[in-house]
Amino acid sequence: MDLRPASRRVRSRRHERIPVALLDSRRPTRQPLPPGQTVTATFLFLVNPELAYDPYPDWERWAPLIRAGQTPQSRWNTGTRRHGITPGDRGLIVRVGSEPRGLVGACEVVSEVSVGPHWNPEARSLEAGYVDIAMKAVIDLDDPVTLDELRAAAPGVIWTPRQSGTRLPDEAAATIWNILFTETDIPAART
Repeated sequence: MDLRPASRRVRSRRHERIPVALLDSRRPTRQPLPPGQTVTATFLFLVNPELAYDPYPDWERWAPLIRAGQTPQSRWNTGTRRHGITPGDRGLIVRVGSEPRGLVGACEVVSEVSVGPHWNPEARSLEAGYVDIAMKAVIDLDDPVTLDELRAAAPGVIWTPRQSGTRLPDEAAATIWNILFTETDIPAART
């Protein structure tokens, strides 16, 4: 048991002062990774059919290629993120905007972030970040893994952020990635 001075204080949600006398050492702590092992980061990449720019024109062409074991490549925007995404990281592609909303694809990042002209001519920023991706799974745009399904599998994650490039918590990302690539129903039946 870790004893800390009782004079340390923390605030509750109601901003009352609560003394912190004992901190239980049984609380999980981050363990260092074994040498040579790394955590694969996973980021959310968004598609919004309500916007004039259609970021998934090749969806129907990609599905049979993926089923045949190929990994079609494309370029995806990372929103305002300019660093922190590296080759080997993963991406989950979520449809936002109009219904049906939810998970519609998975990919692997194959490039560093580069900056280019913003894909949306109405955006305040003239530039956006981009990465090259290799598609691993495409799910029917009209039958995505729903937001409710995602929230049930990984509670606490904001699945519809304002822009692409949000990093998922490692545990939530691993849960969804494992569902995608181990359950027979997804994505094969939905592509």
